[in-house]
Amino acid sequence: TFRSKKLWYSLRKSQPCPILVPAFVRNRFFAIRNDAKAYATANFYGIRPFNDRYILPMLAFLNSSMAALVIELKARTSMGRGLLDIRSYTLRSLPVPDFSRINQIHSARLGELFSRMCKAAREGRKSEVEGIKVELDDLLFDALGIKTEKEMIINSLDELRVARSKRSSAEMLVIA
Repeated sequence: TFRSKKLWYSLRKSQPCPILVPAFVRNRFFAIRNDAKAYATANFYGIRPFNDRYILPMLAFLNSSMAALVIELKARTSMGRGLLDIRSYTLRSLPVPDFSRINQIHSARLGELFSRMCKAAREGRKSEVEGIKVELDDLLFDALGIKTEKEMIINSLDELRVARSKRSSAEMLVIA
């Protein structure tokens, strides 16, 4: 009976993605390197750059203020208490630098900064993580030729986060 029927489903075997990003964000958007080779679940999305050479620069970009600002602008805030609901189409529409056109020295340096930031975070050195993040933003904005807009982008990101938290607090007061 089923031999002549057209296949209407597929359970394709896929490889774990090297980058994972959360589907829901409360305070800040981030991306992690998937060293455990875990599969993405309903709470995470997997990202695979076109070229494995760009995994670390892509991680650096995804942990930058620029990526966080775009996510704040594009993600839905319909979740409770200001939680950002990031959908797959939000990530697909995220403008990402073409790392093949960025100076290889900048790309390598972005990867180094991301690795340093991870090490400092694992060791609980929060102030060092923040310092590295500033370096990462500086380098990324310089590589993209928009260094003069850095302050405006970071201020906009801060204002959006504050507005989202105030909106969620106001909704809580109205409900109570």
